Amino acid sequence: VLCFVMNIIFLFFLFTSTTVNCILRSDFSRDDVFTRLQQRRPLVIIPGFASSRLRSFTNTPCPNNVLFQYNIGDDVWVDAKKIVGATSCFLHCILLDPVTQDDLENPLCRSRPDQGIDAITELDPGIVTGPLTVVWRDVVSAALKMGYEPDRNLVTSPYDFRLAPTLLEERDQYFSKLKTSIEHSVKYHEKLFKREHSAMGTRVAGETGIVVICHSMGTVVFLYFVKWLEWSMGELNAHEWLDAHIHTYIAVGAPLLGSIAALRGAVSGNTLGAPISEMDARLLTISFSSGPLMFPLDPSAHGIPKEKHERFQDPVDPIQLKYPNGTVKSYGVKDFDNKIWQDMSEHDSAVKYIASSIQRFYNEDPVLRKAGLQAWTRPPIRNVFCAYGVNQKTSVGYRFKKTNKVNDWDIEDTFYEENGRFFSEYNSFPNIKTNKKSGDGTVQYSSLSWCKTWLGETANITFVPQRKDYSKDEVKYLVNVDPADFDTVLSSNHEKVKFNSSIPYTTFYESSKIVSNQRIATSVWEFDGVDHLNILQSNLFLNELTHHLESLDARLGDMEAHLEQVVREMSHSFNIFTQHQAFAKPPTTDDECYWDYREMRCLWPTLCEYRYVFGDIHLSQSCRLRTSKSSTFSILESSPILQNWADILGLRKPSQQIDLYELQTESENINSKIGNDNNSYGNNNGDGDDIDDDIPINSCDNIPNDSCPRIRNDNVCECHEIDNCRNGFCKYKTHCLGATQPFGEENGWWGPCEKKDDLIKKEL
Repeated sequence: VLCFVMNIIFLFFLFTSTTVNCILRSDFSRDDVFTRLQQRRPLVIIPGFASSRLRSFTNTPCPNNVLFQYNIGDDVWVDAKKIVGATSCFLHCILLDPVTQDDLENPLCRSRPDQGIDAITELDPGIVTGPLTVVWRDVVSAALKMGYEPDRNLVTSPYDFRLAPTLLEERDQYFSKLKTSIEHSVKYHEKLFKREHSAMGTRVAGETGIVVICHSMGTVVFLYFVKWLEWSMGELNAHEWLDAHIHTYIAVGAPLLGSIAALRGAVSGNTLGAPISEMDARLLTISFSSGPLMFPLDPSAHGIPKEKHERFQDPVDPIQLKYPNGTVKSYGVKDFDNKIWQDMSEHDSAVKYIASSIQRFYNEDPVLRKAGLQAWTRPPIRNVFCAYGVNQKTSVGYRFKKTNKVNDWDIEDTFYEENGRFFSEYNSFPNIKTNKKSGDGTVQYSSLSWCKTWLGETANITFVPQRKDYSKDEVKYLVNVDPADFDTVLSSNHEKVKFNSSIPYTTFYESSKIVSNQRIATSVWEFDGVDHLNILQSNLFLNELTHHLESLDARLGDMEAHLEQVVREMSHSFNIFTQHQAFAKPPTTDDECYWDYREMRCLWPTLCEYRYVFGDIHLSQSCRLRTSKSSTFSILESSPILQNWADILGLRKPSQQIDLYELQTESENINSKIGNDNNSYGNNNGDGDDIDDDIPINSCDNIPNDSCPRIRNDNVCECHEIDNCRNGFCKYKTHCLGATQPFGEENGWWGPCEKKDDLIKKEL
């Protein structure tokens, strides 16, 4: 009874404190949640190989094990209990027919990828299995702490990692759904933006789009998606779509030249840590048509110069096969398309399925232009980042020996790269020293670092120690380094950079260029000592990722706030004539002075003058109360915006000055004359109408609209040239309603304009 009473008291205080805490915490208000949603650029995650949960979509009994069966919704990949307790049943549900790529029957077991964030965070939750199957949990957790909302601006895109890319679209419409999902995310974000920034019609040019982050095989799937867009939409339309919808692409641990680990899976089997035998693992690899997507690629494709791609060729061939007769053959990256499988087929009947998959799903794939897989080029996206670990012991090749078993090969020797040297585990060849780094424990360095070819002609390099208490002197900078010199520069004996070999570093390569008035940036992040499988949990990577996402959002938020203020001020001034009564009250402070864009001067010129002060960001801010009626100044020399107009139009003269006080005095004299002589309105000047040609248009500020003299109705305000409307301002053909002479009489009449031709508007 005492325990029961104590529990009731504890629950009462817990409920009370929680309720009060929720009431007092104002940061959970609806407006704050909306602000966080609006500020975060949408993030789309594409996982890597075996990083998406597969679920059963059928009720499948296990004939050889009555204790287990797969029901609809059960996990197939990964459920450790069934993998260990009913291995044959697990293999039946995850294997595909190697010819048709359909699910196995008798009994039918249909496995399909799960959806949502839970499908990629922790594949087999549990006290023991959970930590062993963590994939994207830490990245998702960091994103949620930053204010991302699942399925709103945080979207995941799991896929069936068993299928070749062409089958992903054919069976699951994966790329069509991914395209729709990205479009929806951008549209939703734009909707939030317009709600928050009502004064602006659209986002800043070049700042639209989402962030796509991929890992391992997911990076290659996304690159295939880019090619699929070019194939389905046309290259030009695809690039326009990418420009409008994708702002940044982050490739983590990208095997851009393939992976030796994929070849090991095809020849002898690679369990990837799963509790199955290597022979069973090989059955899986052979039945999956996705395997060849990760086979090593030839870096000499695409016409890349020899001196450029030679740096990405390892000194040993990836595969050596020892046949039953004792013959040893070596196979390079050009042999994995056909030759090696032909040679192996004499001793291994299973490899025919691999050769068939390569031919049907890659060499004949129209998206790949029926040329098969080649070294991946940089996608046409504004910002591209590559992040990967380095200086881990990584396999770069294997020597396999045919055993007496059917279709079975054993590893006889393994070739490694580590800390600038190549060596074999059992001394098949002598050690080879180089000044190159090594890979991330799974993917060789030559494949990971291929994205360095995406950098420009030169790049800036920064070396930062991987500890919190480093000194400023330990940070190294190199500017405008030729990519061909990267390996030499990174040598510890190089005269420009002296490293402390006991300290791990993070190295940043950065380059950018301007193409068609748009900044194209490429960055490479190399993290010393970070493993391929654990980089998504590495604090080094997570810190850089969150910092980058925060800086993107902060920069965009500041830019939008700045431009929204400008747009509001300009809209405020452009509507001056439709809301003239709202400004009938004379200004008494600088903030009440506005720029009149139509008359090209400050409103209330008798009280306000244009006086630029360093830091002004728009014309209305430079309109201030007059300090003296004798002030004379040059608009063109004081206004950066008018300077830009004048420079573009070729009208600026070094000595050109406009005395606003003299112009205003003349205007006031005319207003006084008009006010004292009622007959001046409607004077007939003998030209057949009732318009006074001698009264300038800018003398109507303080006169009712219905009694103001007007320019001839036939003098329509038209730009002198149809394509001469720039920044909403052009030179008119003649003196017309709303015209002014801001650049002097010799340069004609000017005023606001509107670009009506859609083609001209698009070009501008």
